[in-house]
Amino acid sequence: MKKIASSLLLVVLLSCGTSQPNVHNRISIQFRDSAIGDFFLLSVRDHSVVVAPYASEYISVGSLIITAKNVPFEKIEKIYYKGDRMPGSIVLPALGGAAIGGCATCHYQCNITGDGGGMSADEIHRQERIQLFGLGGGFLAGALLGYFFNYQDQEYSLTSTHDIQHLRNFYALFPNKEPSDLEQIK
Repeated sequence: MKKIASSLLLVVLLSCGTSQPNVHNRISIQFRDSAIGDFFLLSVRDHSVVVAPYASEYISVGSLIITAKNVPFEKIEKIYYKGDRMPGSIVLPALGGAAIGGCATCHYQCNITGDGGGMSADEIHRQERIQLFGLGGGFLAGALLGYFFNYQDQEYSLTSTHDIQHLRNFYALFPNKEPSDLEQIK
């Protein structure tokens, strides 16, 4: 048990390091001339976005900064977030839903039956079916939520202050302060 806890702590600490580009920074831009392209979103400025062409999921930050360009909002019609299309984006919410569903039905059963003393075999079998229904329903609900929140493209308009803040805070590789090399791109 101690090894599992220390392993989880190590994973959390390693994930708190420097920003690295990944699928969470991938967007599609529909330009006003109807052209569409895939990019890494590096930064969202007051009147523009700084992007680098999307080549692959595994690329260094230095390579992105070298190919970065500044695109004014006036040239952009819409921005689409491509979603997190990793298997864990559905599996983890599904497992979480199953856990919640199982706990909820267990809580419901304990409130109705007490400690279960003196139940017949039919009543016990009925309680087990309710438990499986809670697990299965929670699993399905979690999988559906994971799919709809992670696999669907999300559309953002640059005329909305809320959308601009959302892009900056959740999808930009550098949401707060740009590296000095990136600040030089005008």
